[in-house]
Amino acid sequence: EGEALLAYGRSGSVADRLERLVNSVELDITGIYNRKYMHLCMLLTYCSPLYLKYGNRTQRGWMETLIVGDSSNGKSQARSALLESLRLGEVVDCKTASRAGLLGGNIKLDDSGKLFMKWGALPRMDRMLLWLEELKGLDPEIIGKMTEARSSGVLEIALATHRRAPCRTRLICLSNPRSNRRLATYPYGVSALLELIGAPEDLRRFDLCCVVPDSTQSRIPRENLTTVPDVAKLLRTLILRAWTIDAEDIKYSFDVRDLEKRGDDLRKTYSAEIPVIDPGSTSLKLLRVAASAALLSGEIGEGEVLNITGEHLDWSDAFIREMYNSDDLGYATYSQAHRTQARFAKENIRVILDTICGVEFGQELLSFMRSTEFLNMADIMDFGGCQESTASDMIGELRRMKCLRVTRSGNHGTQSYTKTQAFQAMLNLSDSELESIRGGA
Repeated sequence: EGEALLAYGRSGSVADRLERLVNSVELDITGIYNRKYMHLCMLLTYCSPLYLKYGNRTQRGWMETLIVGDSSNGKSQARSALLESLRLGEVVDCKTASRAGLLGGNIKLDDSGKLFMKWGALPRMDRMLLWLEELKGLDPEIIGKMTEARSSGVLEIALATHRRAPCRTRLICLSNPRSNRRLATYPYGVSALLELIGAPEDLRRFDLCCVVPDSTQSRIPRENLTTVPDVAKLLRTLILRAWTIDAEDIKYSFDVRDLEKRGDDLRKTYSAEIPVIDPGSTSLKLLRVAASAALLSGEIGEGEVLNITGEHLDWSDAFIREMYNSDDLGYATYSQAHRTQARFAKENIRVILDTICGVEFGQELLSFMRSTEFLNMADIMDFGGCQESTASDMIGELRRMKCLRVTRSGNHGTQSYTKTQAFQAMLNLSDSELESIRGGA
């Protein structure tokens, strides 16, 4: 195994190694062809390390990937073949999964009436990998309950008693679109992702998102492909190394400022209105992909240290852009179209400002809206000093003006809202600029 890993890790460039690896997976494991993005997303997630050092902190290294496509396009067949060949990971069918089965719940083991906690698949697969098959069958509320655990790596359940369990679980989520529409009927493939997940804050936690094209070419292998020998055995070795490497053994030989610049460039290219790329975590997502690419390409340094180089960063940046620019996902096209509509006309800004500043503490409410990511009716009543009916009218008007969009219901049925990109752009204007626009009527 060591000799095969060493030979693979020294054979050509990172791009060449990963191309040969994907070719081998298509030919020898899954039997699904011309699905480079799908296979790479699966393999990168498998090969993600548990933790990474970044910015003087230990950060989440394990990856979470969302893969969406129409039926009969190879998602489930690829998953089944990889599970069988690698013997690593577990699958949950979301059509039949309950909250207790996925997260955990109390059970009775005998007639004594005592309750015992039985953890679900997510915490049980801590440090390993879990496939969520047919994610659209999962209630969006359960997806929302997973949000904090996906970020922190700790699942907390408060039932009869408060319980905590680690759940640093790599996730590969497979699904058809939530509606019965085919992907080709969406204006952009990326539009189906937010519909499926239900809330922007849940979508942005995925490190990679892939749309699988509807194509008969998935059954036709290309000719004259270069491959690697005994790919299942090699992959298992690469994955187990990734699952056991410590953050202290992962080193960087690139300028961190280059990573930040690439993250900024991605944020400028892709719209956060559908937050596959979002302002807060893009650089970290890119670093996770680069670390996984280094492990998947068999990078080995002295003393088993993993050295993430500029070449890995180059490949990861190019891979993300290539996949997100593809016609199937359409994220670049969506972003370009959306940005042309992402600023309000001055007359609309005046109406919005009159709506917000028409309450007793309008300036205080405006300041709060600038600083918060989410708001609800209680926030408007508290910061604006107004009655419930006024707050309800204001939310209605702001939604009609495309300032707010619904995220999901919070505690006790309260509705939460998040700002649109156009509204945030307006709020980023200075007080003098806003006053000038408002006074220009």
